[in-house]
Amino acid sequence: MKRSARLGTKATVFVVDDHPLVRQGLSLLINQQETLVVVGEAGDGSQALAGMERTRPDLAIIDIGLKGMDGLELAKCLRKQQPRVKVLILSMFDEVIYAERALRAGARGYIMKQEANKELLNAIQRVLSGRIYLSEALSSAMLEPAAGRRTKSAPLSQRRLTDRELEILRLIGQGRKNQEIAAAAGISGKTVQAYKENLKRKLHLGNSAELTRYAIHLNDK
Repeated sequence: MKRSARLGTKATVFVVDDHPLVRQGLSLLINQQETLVVVGEAGDGSQALAGMERTRPDLAIIDIGLKGMDGLELAKCLRKQQPRVKVLILSMFDEVIYAERALRAGARGYIMKQEANKELLNAIQRVLSGRIYLSEALSSAMLEPAAGRRTKSAPLSQRRLTDRELEILRLIGQGRKNQEIAAAAGISGKTVQAYKENLKRKLHLGNSAELTRYAIHLNDK
């Protein structure tokens, strides 16, 4: 694994999550490792970009569900602005739906928040070493089509959604009203309504109630 010259043999990590207790827990776990050190934390995308511009970490661990600029958008920004920073997406959302999108956004790995600490550390080391990290189940599932076997994947209708549309759908599933969605996504209420109309059309749903039920079911997976 490539080490940071600035901090001897320790690889540097930046933690991005909008929950302070989650950031604290991750930082505590990482700083207990002999080869890792947390050099910064942030609660949203803009803070993260500014913080990483100062600290130039080896790895950024990013929660996908950030307010305003979500984790996928932040990964895309980092790919352009700081391409040397490796990104590991940490999420509570279904990897079947989001992991491929995370890799397309520039992340080098995707791990669910419910995984044990040991597996998270394994994911960190794997990404730092220059490899891709996905769960064993998802890695196998992605290889099976090449062997002629059918496997679990996101429905075609969901794969046609943009990353932003999927973010809005996730927020709808959390029971948020239009203005709450607008605040979380950093857009206007009018734009939220436009996204809802596009989602109903793309998902072949007849009305707002059907859209809400669909979104809640998606979040419960």
